[in-house]
Amino acid sequence: RSPPSLWSYAVLLANIACIDLAAAIASLLAIIRVVPVSETLAFIYNGPCGFISGFFCNCLVTIDAIVLTHTNFLIAVSFAYRLYVLIHPKIPARRHILCMCLMISVF
Repeated sequence: RSPPSLWSYAVLLANIACIDLAAAIASLLAIIRVVPVSETLAFIYNGPCGFISGFFCNCLVTIDAIVLTHTNFLIAVSFAYRLYVLIHPKIPARRHILCMCLMISVF
């Protein structure tokens, strides 16, 4: 029931929601504490990933960092989309927005 101008924007919103869910799950499973030790950082894993392995915890922290960066790029694209819709009367197609999201994922 949303207006046609928001149909392609829904692709961005769904992508941001999925990426934020992935970040929340990775953060919940890892629950890290970063402790500075002289010139390095030590990661202490307090989450359930510690029952599996340290490598799994490291993978979760890496996933968390990647999806948080991806979220920041999607927020920038979201602002650009809204600015584009204000300036141009033609609304971008859903497939163009989806391709843009996929390109950001590869970037």
